[in-house]
Amino acid sequence: MTNDDFTIPAAYLDEGENQLDLTLREYLEIDASGLSKKTVQGRRKAIATFVEICENCGIFNLEQLADPAGLPALRTSLTQAIKSSGLAASTWEARISQFTKSVESAKMQSGDVARMRGALRMALKDAGLSREREAEVTDEH
Repeated sequence: MTNDDFTIPAAYLDEGENQLDLTLREYLEIDASGLSKKTVQGRRKAIATFVEICENCGIFNLEQLADPAGLPALRTSLTQAIKSSGLAASTWEARISQFTKSVESAKMQSGDVARMRGALRMALKDAGLSREREAEVTDEH
């Protein structure tokens, strides 16, 4: 961090590297050879979005993300981010899906991933952006 001619040494900065971000990006790089360029870019964007949301609610590593006690705070933080972003429901659904796949790739237990995915989807509903399926058009209608 630099302010004019004064530089604060990295050891004295409050914020260090985020372990969740490092872990997810590391596993993404491992998986990148088997994924399309567009998929990798989408997952990077999703990781960047969700790491910031996770930081806002005190989640800094994969173990904290898997902890059921932290999911209500994550849900609330995501709901606020969705409401303030102005992005479409489909964009958020895609980012939730991409982030969830990144977390699965990072070897989080499947039960923990399913619980987290449910909390993220509930945040989408809480924000009032969940898409509802249209009734099927039939000859009767």
